[in-house]
Amino acid sequence: MNLRTFITISLILVFSFSFGQTKKLKIYTDERIELLNVIQYLSDYPILNQSENLEYKKEIDLYFKDFKNHNAIVLNRKVYREFLGFDRAVNYILHYDLPKFDLNSEFDSKDSINLIRNEFKDFYEKSNFKHFFENHSKFYKKINKSTKKELNKYNIISILESHYGIKNNSYSIILAALLHNGGYEV
Repeated sequence: MNLRTFITISLILVFSFSFGQTKKLKIYTDERIELLNVIQYLSDYPILNQSENLEYKKEIDLYFKDFKNHNAIVLNRKVYREFLGFDRAVNYILHYDLPKFDLNSEFDSKDSINLIRNEFKDFYEKSNFKHFFENHSKFYKKINKSTKKELNKYNIISILESHYGIKNNSYSIILAALLHNGGYEV
């Protein structure tokens, strides 16, 4: 995989604080991020429509064709700029654990945010998103493996530490096939 392909895959950087370990880099696909991206994609979120992963988009369109008018999609269209624009949506979704959408850390719980949570949960359950995610595990493993192979060519931890000016004991890179070049940093 060349560097351009790697950048196209797009990634989300999430810093994990852990102590007493050697520095580790974890590369994976997160079900919450995929759920968010699918909802945003079905909502015609402009940034996700720039993704070049056409086969994956076709599979999303086919699997979720009966959910294009689900309240989560309609609501996301209405409120993404106010509540879920850009990196805020990624930050938001990572505060919840699936499948019950239990809050795993503090987050602003405005009524509108709770409404979004409830609709996302309903979409997750009614569309059987878990089934879609699990059926694509080979695809996710493939992009995770190729990204890890590419990153092993570089001293990525030193690059991250130099860029952010912060040193941690572990780092996570969450890959998201629908994201635009550059992804998000949280």
